[in-house]
Amino acid sequence: MPVLVVSATLLGLCCHEILVQRDLQLMQGEWEAILVEGAARIERPYLYSLRLTISGSIFRFHDIGDNPTAPRPKEMRLLVRLYPTMSPKGIDFLDPMPRGPNVGPGPEVVEVGIYEVTQHILIIKGGAKERPTDFSVPLNLKDPIVVFRRLK
Repeated sequence: MPVLVVSATLLGLCCHEILVQRDLQLMQGEWEAILVEGAARIERPYLYSLRLTISGSIFRFHDIGDNPTAPRPKEMRLLVRLYPTMSPKGIDFLDPMPRGPNVGPGPEVVEVGIYEVTQHILIIKGGAKERPTDFSVPLNLKDPIVVFRRLK
């Protein structure tokens, strides 16, 4: 009788990829910001007019409002890398077209964070260059938590 031997590393990689694909599948579609916490560095009205369209591993943040003082461009596209086996789940936002003198061969990480996703709700907490360890709102209010509701 043949015996199948699978290394723990190979099995772990397969499980990780399955979880990444599952979470990406749950994220596909259009989302609207419904709750914003800890947004001292970004105007709240801007965040409430924020929409997020996810296609594949590209997150397209776009502003549907008419706010001339919005701190970000009307549209920003970022590539994401998910870490669904972390606790809480990790997310890296990468610039798909990095610019500047110190650009490496691949996309540049512009922010790290954590996320939770269900069929109808997506929660993202950004952390600039240091990944947050939980979804609590820090006293310094520098790392926004945005709760999105699925539109389609």
